[in-house]
Amino acid sequence: MRQATKQRKMSEELLKMIPREDFQLEQNMGIYRLKPHKIPKLELKLVVHHTEVRCAIHGTHSRNWNSIKSEGISKMRREYIHFAQGETGVKSGFPPYCDMAIEIDVEKAMRDGIKFYISENDVVLTKGRDGYIPNAYFKKAYKLGTRENLPL
Repeated sequence: MRQATKQRKMSEELLKMIPREDFQLEQNMGIYRLKPHKIPKLELKLVVHHTEVRCAIHGTHSRNWNSIKSEGISKMRREYIHFAQGETGVKSGFPPYCDMAIEIDVEKAMRDGIKFYISENDVVLTKGRDGYIPNAYFKKAYKLGTRENLPL
């Protein structure tokens, strides 16, 4: 049996186990995948005072630091920029692959009109300004392994 046929049969079996209205079977260049019809909306709470956020830390790769330092933190293809409210004990908002962190001055950003939200899983989210958090709102940046502060 050809690989594509096997993959299609497996995908069809998966569709039988989940609500069909939530997914569709899509084929591209012989590869089958399940594509969600709809992504559930997050329940977000608007942050009305900066003290509602313990801290806002964005984890990233140090290879991106020069770009982030000059352009700001981008939401990239996402709807929001994600921040954890700490480094340890957090379940979301701090990718495991990161080797550096950037802490944001939420008070200053909010004073300048940037809105923040807290998701159900305690992640701090923002659309920033035109999809970016400018470096003017960076409180500090540091390497995770050595705690070495990086120049802003």
